[in-house]
Amino acid sequence: MKGVHHNEKKLSFATLVVVAAFCVSVTAIAQVSKEVLDSISTPNKVKTSIGTLAFMNGAALPDTADKVYDYLDTMRAVDTFLKGMPGASLKALIDGFHAAGADELNEVLIFDKLMDSKSLYLTANTSTMYVLFDLDLQRDGPTVVEVPNGLLG
Repeated sequence: MKGVHHNEKKLSFATLVVVAAFCVSVTAIAQVSKEVLDSISTPNKVKTSIGTLAFMNGAALPDTADKVYDYLDTMRAVDTFLKGMPGASLKALIDGFHAAGADELNEVLIFDKLMDSKSLYLTANTSTMYVLFDLDLQRDGPTVVEVPNGLLG
C-alpha cells in the first residue's frame, strides 16, 4: 500500500502545479482597450521623407528594411563627409601657410595691410590685422603666443 499512497501524492502535486499555472496565466491577461492598443501598435504603413514604409504585425517588410538600410548608409556617408570638413579645411589652411612662405612649424605670417575684396579668404574681416601660425603642440608641448602691443583686432 505504500506505493499507491506515494503515487497519489505525486498525482496530487502534479495536479496542483497544473492548476497553479492555469491560475497564473488567467490572471496575466491584460484588460486593454482597443484605443490603447491602436495607439501603441505599429501601423501597416508610415509615410516618411524617404517614402512610405510598410509593416506587417509591427515588423518591417523586406522592401522597407532595404529602404531603411539604404537610408542609413546615405545618412552615415553624409555625416562622415560633414565631420571630415573641418579637418580638410584645417589641412588646406596649413597648406596655405606653407604656400605663403611659412614652411616650418612655429613660423608666423603677419599681414601688414588690412584685407580688401581681392583677398582669397572666404570671410576676411577688412578691419582686422591677421596674424596666422601653425603650431605643433605634440612636439613642443603647451605654447604661449604673445600678441604685440598696438595690433588691431
